[in-house]
Amino acid sequence: MVYLILRREWPRDWWIATKEVERAIIAFLEQPQNIEEALTCENSKDWECAMREEYDSLMTNNTWTLVPLPAGRKPISCKWVFKIKQGANGEVECYKARLVARGFTQTYGVDYNETFAPVAKFTSIRSILALAALEDMDIHQMDVKIAFLNGELEEEIYMEQPQGFVHQGGEHLVCKFQKSLYGLKQSPRAWNQKLDAFLKSIEFMKSEVDPRMRLTLPIVGTWSPQGLPKTQSSISGVKTPRIGVFFISMERS
Repeated sequence: MVYLILRREWPRDWWIATKEVERAIIAFLEQPQNIEEALTCENSKDWECAMREEYDSLMTNNTWTLVPLPAGRKPISCKWVFKIKQGANGEVECYKARLVARGFTQTYGVDYNETFAPVAKFTSIRSILALAALEDMDIHQMDVKIAFLNGELEEEIYMEQPQGFVHQGGEHLVCKFQKSLYGLKQSPRAWNQKLDAFLKSIEFMKSEVDPRMRLTLPIVGTWSPQGLPKTQSSISGVKTPRIGVFFISMERS
């Protein structure tokens, strides 16, 4: 139930905020809650294309293979999650569909064991931002798309085939994971181990204060605040001091 409170001469900033909330509510109401709604609504073609794009991405990444379910094992379930991505002005940018494993159906000791994955501390991030501002340094930010799909699993996990993409003639088969998937309890840990190993291979040192912060090895040691190592790098023939820092922050599925 929606309640509307009417009043004359509301402040302009309140009116603008109300319009933003209104657009958000409309977008939320238009988002399907399941695959049946997605394939029967007026934007069904857009959602169908979004699902196909997600499925093709999973297949390209070799996320799973279809195999018979071993005796004594129970496959976990999965679901499609739909979201309309909007621009700054509320216009629709794209229709996004994501296949998510229902991690709550996993069994401890069978489908998963360790799940812990550390995240960066906000105190460390603030400190680095303050240091960069003090030393007049540039900050570069990056985002890894479909990050959790790059993690490699240690356990054998089986999942039901996703709705709308059940293999014809192989309805009895299940998905055996080769890579991680959003929703799995160990997905953050698997991605963390994958990225951590890569950063170690390119000589990023782990911070003793924050394990999710890594620093580059110094080439030329110079003074820096709080004892952080500076390096001299040559860019277009000009030597500039830099501090190589990499934060690992885990996204939630």
